[in-house]
Amino acid sequence: MNRAFAVQWTLAAGLLILASGCGEPFEAPLPPRDNMNFPVGLEMHPNGRFLYAVNSDFNTRYRSDSAGTVSVIDTTTLEIQSESSPFIPAFGGFISLNDDATKAYVTARQGNSLVALDVASGGSMAERRGGALFCTQDGEPTSDPSNCTIRRIPDDTSGTSLATDPFGLDVTTVRRTNPETGDDVSIDIAGLSYISSNRVSSVSFPGQSTSGASLQTGSLLAGSNVVERRPGTLEFYAAGRNTNVVGRFTPFINTRDSGKFGEVEALISLGSVDINANVQSINARGMAFDESGDHLYVATRNPDALYAYDIVPADSETGSGTQHRLAARVPIEDNPSNIVVHRTPRGRKLVYVLSFQDQSIQVVAPESGTVVDTIALDASPYDMVIDEAPGRCRQPGDTCRGYVSLFDDAPRRNADCEAEGPLCGSLGVVDLDPESGRYHQLVTKVH
Repeated sequence: MNRAFAVQWTLAAGLLILASGCGEPFEAPLPPRDNMNFPVGLEMHPNGRFLYAVNSDFNTRYRSDSAGTVSVIDTTTLEIQSESSPFIPAFGGFISLNDDATKAYVTARQGNSLVALDVASGGSMAERRGGALFCTQDGEPTSDPSNCTIRRIPDDTSGTSLATDPFGLDVTTVRRTNPETGDDVSIDIAGLSYISSNRVSSVSFPGQSTSGASLQTGSLLAGSNVVERRPGTLEFYAAGRNTNVVGRFTPFINTRDSGKFGEVEALISLGSVDINANVQSINARGMAFDESGDHLYVATRNPDALYAYDIVPADSETGSGTQHRLAARVPIEDNPSNIVVHRTPRGRKLVYVLSFQDQSIQVVAPESGTVVDTIALDASPYDMVIDEAPGRCRQPGDTCRGYVSLFDDAPRRNADCEAEGPLCGSLGVVDLDPESGRYHQLVTKVH
């Protein structure tokens, strides 16, 4: 039997058990699934009950094809659900859920991989949905990543390989009507970027299935490590390490030809956003939109700064085209990584910028273009998500938390993250309730 997992909980209709798949056993050494290990990308299930953290095996301790994990963390207990946390290839990057939270997609640089995981539905109890991530093998759930790791599309010798070092990722879902059957079909669309090339890709999954996936890849900008979709559109923005612009692209999806329905047939370049003409490589590491999609924020390391843009029609009379107007440039502490935009219960917009080298989070008020607070950490932050599920962060006094992947958090004071030592990294929990006495403080960790 595989080292698969079983997730059990009592439902109104009885006991749900995720059985293990069958096949050859994994080969050691495998990473433990009850610890963080150089965590990078984070994603929150929309019900707020479960959080997902990509562990990268950055010090290459384990076998490369299963060296990483995706930790499933119960936010009510802050415990890692180890038996519900699947293995993935090494050097994992970002994770993104589709719109109905039935699929989780993860980039992994080892083997140039995109991993498509199923998300547990949890039966009739909505609060348990999302409590496990898994692959499906012979009709059974398993933690073995081999059956859901995508390296070629289609998955045979004629398929097109993903480009080198996929890392940046964002996923959305569109619904289109099949002209032959008349059925409405959900199509997951992933935008990918690659650290070691000038390529970007779009992958479509008609019916949210990997079996009919299609891929288009094109040149856009060098060394992109982050992709974000502009809310309300199919426009993907890619920021890179080795250029001074942010590139924009959109996939063209076939919705007319029933034989190719749902396929991504082309990538269309939408131009670029100039960030800083005074340097050749801005080393952009973070990017985010606000909820309206009318404001874009980009964090760079050369210089260490946050750039804020207003997105307006290029033609004010017709409302056509897109123009990006620089609204603010805010100096930030050393080596920012990712950023997240949050609106407080009292309606104030804040941008949280993670400073990797400074081991802190800079809190920026974009309207004034100033740093209004600093959240001290004791390790290097990489990614951050905020729990904005129903009942969270909506009214003053609501529970409001931010979760931060602390990439190199040593398990003991003065310890090093070495290959033979204890696993490194943790998940930090930050209080974001303005009514709390611990507002903007790191309150606890998950190791």
